[in-house]
Amino acid sequence: MDLLRAGAIPALAIAAAIALDARADCAAINGTYADESVEKFDGSPRTLSSFAPSKDRSKLFHQEKATGPAPTFGGSGQVMQRPKTTKLVATVELVYESELTFHFRDASGKELLKSQSTTPRRWRCVAGRLERKFQMATGLGEVMRTEEVQQAIMAGPGGDLTLVESRKVIEGPKTPGESREAHFKRVKG
Repeated sequence: MDLLRAGAIPALAIAAAIALDARADCAAINGTYADESVEKFDGSPRTLSSFAPSKDRSKLFHQEKATGPAPTFGGSGQVMQRPKTTKLVATVELVYESELTFHFRDASGKELLKSQSTTPRRWRCVAGRLERKFQMATGLGEVMRTEEVQQAIMAGPGGDLTLVESRKVIEGPKTPGESREAHFKRVKG
């Protein structure tokens, strides 16, 4: 394709407009949401803070110093206790422009962490929702398997956020696929 000929300019303008429309199409997702989902899965809610990069998650929690015996080789015979951990993040602001950005905030609205969710894959705006698909290895030892994970984030009824995640085994011991849908209440935005 010759990008310098006269007829190429309108084609490039149309392509740029389509790209901008696709990005603007996901603007309904932008807003501030409760960190914890309405639903509980196995007794615990799904959290938006789980999308924070592993290296930065410690900024979202406060951990008190451990009390009791220190771990020793061979054990001390005393019961070790986990340190008390307090979750600091209360709300998460999502902003999608060319990348999905999370602003993790405490109950007073102070920003604890700002991060972009680009791993394991970038989010793409498709038909008004953000989507990504990736593979991951799970299991232990001889029971390893490769799963394909598909995630979608979309604006739900009433402005709330809906996260749909489905998993299926593509290599290794087969298990039935599963799909979960979690809803996050819109706080503002």
